[in-house]
Amino acid sequence: MSLLSVCEQLCETLSRTDAPRVYLRDTRGLCNATISDLGIGYCDINTFGTLGVNLDGRITFPIKNTDGDIIGFGGRILGDGSPKYLNSPASAVYDKS
Repeated sequence: MSLLSVCEQLCETLSRTDAPRVYLRDTRGLCNATISDLGIGYCDINTFGTLGVNLDGRITFPIKNTDGDIIGFGGRILGDGSPKYLNSPASAVYDKS
């Protein structure tokens, strides 16, 4: 599965999940157009094992290279939990440092 198709699925999950949409709109002040333009999504179950990180219960953000290709994901947990933020692990195309 390509990272672009994963991003599309995460965006679809966000579109049908109330809590993260309310958080993004009411707490962060983001409109639907901005959410869509940025590719923000939500992972409600861990169906994306190829990401190398468990993003369950997290708002997701695609990490892109300078060409605009998705090379990983970041995730922010909703509610309590630790760590608050997780990123995809480092790879040949993504270096967290």
